[in-house]
Amino acid sequence: RNFANKIWNAYRYIMMNAENIKKLPKRDDLMNGRDGFQLELADKWIYSRLNEVIKETTEYYDSLRFNDVANCLMNFIWNEFCSWYLELSKDRIYSDEDKKQQLTAKYILLDVMQNSMRMLQPIMPFITQEVFSGITDHFQLSEDSLVIANYPKCDETFIDTKIDKEMTFIQETITAIRNLRKQVNLSPAKEIKIFIKVHDNEQIVLFKEYENYLEKLAKVIEIEAETDLKKPKSSIAAVVQNIEIYLPLSGLIDLDKERDKLQRQVDKLDNELKKINGKLNNPKFIANAPEKIVSKEKDKYTEVKTKLDKTKTILADL
Repeated sequence: RNFANKIWNAYRYIMMNAENIKKLPKRDDLMNGRDGFQLELADKWIYSRLNEVIKETTEYYDSLRFNDVANCLMNFIWNEFCSWYLELSKDRIYSDEDKKQQLTAKYILLDVMQNSMRMLQPIMPFITQEVFSGITDHFQLSEDSLVIANYPKCDETFIDTKIDKEMTFIQETITAIRNLRKQVNLSPAKEIKIFIKVHDNEQIVLFKEYENYLEKLAKVIEIEAETDLKKPKSSIAAVVQNIEIYLPLSGLIDLDKERDKLQRQVDKLDNELKKINGKLNNPKFIANAPEKIVSKEKDKYTEVKTKLDKTKTILADL
């Protein structure tokens, strides 16, 4: 029921704006950056993820793994399309100043939604048919009914692991900043400045290029990012991959409580690292587990170890 409500609310938002925004760009112009159209990071990411999901669900349906299909589509539609892309589209959809960007957002919202309904139809036939029918009023398709519509085909040229990693990095950063705000009960409307100690200059460029995402979803109006940045006084911190994020508090937090919290994080990461290390040091696990699983555990070990080391450093600074 909750998933159906999520789909319907997203559909209503898309339709309401599709009716108010006239015309659509040509697909070739949009995808090839012609006639003033340009895809931004979130656009490239959602198309990359869409085609990855098409590929995965095709394999799941062929293997009759309907539970995996349902989980895959629910995660994509709810957690990626609705929670992230749809939210990031709002400033472009609501703004008439840049018509090209507005039309870009409108086209992608309609396109991703209609493809999602094609994939979901065998599991949820009624709501998907209703949504698909509504989309055909604003988005030209060769089929009038979802019952006779072709299942989408994966276009490998859209899949970009670099874009996926960059967007995941931005998402994790936004989530971390939101969590920092919650720690001190800052108002969601309160604008903030953050300091970020980055690993390399590429990350500085990435934050500069997509600082508007942090402003839209975390109310960050200023970012200071440096490779050799020193921790600001009276600030709380979060670790995301190989960066450190600082939110200056100016005396708004109890430092003793912050130390206790960080110590609990250290204990949790330390226990997690021991469990992973136990697996990797187990000859039976190395001998019997698939190479992909072993490699995944090794990557997880590196990630957890990095977080643990940085969290310990932050705790020592406090």
